[in-house]
Amino acid sequence: KIKVPLPPIHPTLNYSDQRSDYEFEHLVLHTISMQNNWHKDNPTVISRMTFDANLQLNMKLLPGGKYLIASIRDDSYHFFIALYYLDHPGPHALAKCQTQFEVYQLQAKYMKYKNKHVLMIAYMSWGKPAK
Repeated sequence: KIKVPLPPIHPTLNYSDQRSDYEFEHLVLHTISMQNNWHKDNPTVISRMTFDANLQLNMKLLPGGKYLIASIRDDSYHFFIALYYLDHPGPHALAKCQTQFEVYQLQAKYMKYKNKHVLMIAYMSWGKPAK
């Protein structure tokens, strides 16, 4: 029995397609492997991923675990929302959008918009407008 929760599958996966069997198998095998390693007295670091995201203020991992939305700030106190791709060949930024103020309550989800499947991002921010 797996005691670690499986991450949610991304909504673009076609469950009736046999090619998606590999993705399910891959997910279960990684979950079992992670659980076994985690419960060892001295867990082994199998791989480590690092990526430059300046100062992360808020992060949201999307269902399926392949994408991460982050509210970040650079050294000049400019604020951004960035979309990172976390899957193979390694994490890298796909998009970055500057915001006027720091972002709070960052939310992201897949949904249909104008008959297209899109990634919708919502957030709150407040501050004094520039003159």
